[in-house]
Amino acid sequence: MTTTVHTTVPDKDTAESMARQLVEERVAACVNYHAVSSVYRWEDEVVKEDEYALDVKTALGYEEVRERIEELHPYDVPAVLRVETEANDAYGEWVEDCSGR
Repeated sequence: MTTTVHTTVPDKDTAESMARQLVEERVAACVNYHAVSSVYRWEDEVVKEDEYALDVKTALGYEEVRERIEELHPYDVPAVLRVETEANDAYGEWVEDCSGR
């Protein structure tokens, strides 16, 4: 089964570094990242920040992926969200081959 784990980071350098590390470690088969703007409440204030969103595609279990993202993540409280996905057979097999340790 293919799982997508979503998170955001503060900048492009962090996104690129994190994506590369997750793929090199075979935690992810692929990581897409792109610029986003986020509005959220932090320390009782509404904040708008430009960030980078990462979509981590993996065949590993959510807990293992979440733990590794949290280890690499620069935020005190990172959002690490599992998104249930369904993939076409060929892509799903590729994800399993690339991220199934």
